[in-house]
Amino acid sequence: MPGLLPLWATLFTWLISGERAGSQRLFGLALIVTGALLVEGLALSSALDGGKVWSGDLLYLFTPLSWAVFTSLCRRWEVGPVEATTGVSLFFAVALGLPYLIALLAGWVMSGFAIASASEILTQALLQGVMGVFVSGIGFMKMVQVFGSVRATMLTAMVPAIAAGSAVLFLDEPFTGMLGAGLICITLGIIAGVGGSARVAVKPGA
Repeated sequence: MPGLLPLWATLFTWLISGERAGSQRLFGLALIVTGALLVEGLALSSALDGGKVWSGDLLYLFTPLSWAVFTSLCRRWEVGPVEATTGVSLFFAVALGLPYLIALLAGWVMSGFAIASASEILTQALLQGVMGVFVSGIGFMKMVQVFGSVRATMLTAMVPAIAAGSAVLFLDEPFTGMLGAGLICITLGIIAGVGGSARVAVKPGA
C-alpha cells in the first residue's frame, strides 16, 4: 500500500490541484513503483499460484487510492494535521467502531475480547489506536502540509523497504537479490522524487 501511494497521489494531485510532476519526479516515481513490485515480488508470484488470494491483493489497490484522494484534498483545502486526523478518527469511531461494539456486546459477532487480559487490551489500544492512528496520522498530515502530497507519499514508500529489512534482521527471513534490488530502487527513487520539482497548471485567463 505505501509503495503504490505515490503513484495515486501524483495522479490525484494533478487532477485536483493541477500540479504536474516534473521529469525528475516522474523518474523517481517509476523507480519507487519498480522497487515496491520487486520487494513484493514473492508475494505477488505466490498470489498467482491458484485460489483466490489475488482478489485480496487486488483490494489493496483501493487503500492507496482512498489515501491519495484524502491527502490531495486536505492539501488543497488547507486542512491542518490535527483537524484532519481527529475528524477521520472520530468519524470511523462512530461509523465503524460503535456498531461493532454494540454487536460485540449483543453477542452477534465472535471475538476473543472477553478473554483478553487488561494489559493486552491496553497495549493494543496504545500501539494500534493512539500511536498507529492518531500520532502517525498527525505526523503524516504534517508531512503533507510541509512537503506536499506527492513528496510526502514518496517518503512513505520506505515502509515496505523497512518492513522487509526488519524481517531479514529480526525474523531470519531470507535476503534475496530481488529484495536487494527493490531496496536500491526505492531509495534512489525517493532521492530523485523528493528533490524533483512540480509544475502548477495555470488556467487560461488566470
